[in-house]
Amino acid sequence: GKLLLGHDVRLVNVTYHTTIRRATVLAAEGKRVVIFADCPYGPLRDDVDSKGTFVAYTAQGFSSEEQRTLLYLLVLAAKAGARVVITNGTFEGNVEAYKRAGFAVRMTRESRAVNSDIGGRESVECLLAFGGGRYD
Repeated sequence: GKLLLGHDVRLVNVTYHTTIRRATVLAAEGKRVVIFADCPYGPLRDDVDSKGTFVAYTAQGFSSEEQRTLLYLLVLAAKAGARVVITNGTFEGNVEAYKRAGFAVRMTRESRAVNSDIGGRESVECLLAFGGGRYD
């Protein structure tokens, strides 16, 4: 709470579509914008095995189409000047898709603490993609 005092901060409950579009407008106006998207891990392609996904945050899930829409919106935001960072799984085609979209991609290992079987809590390989923005 104290960190927000004296700053123009508003908390809103809207879709990621709305959030990224608003951030894109601000970036295009020259505002310094950072977008961090920790989306549900899943493939961008429909023909890829979805084993290992974690996309059931809501009843609607987070389909491959949603993954592609998110990537498209983040590309627009980056082109408008926003700094963009996104995490996702290393499913077939994902790394290539982020690279084709102009993002730098690094591989990371992340521990997974959410599993009903304590023995199943292990680290997994993930991608970290970033790009766009002014770095002054």
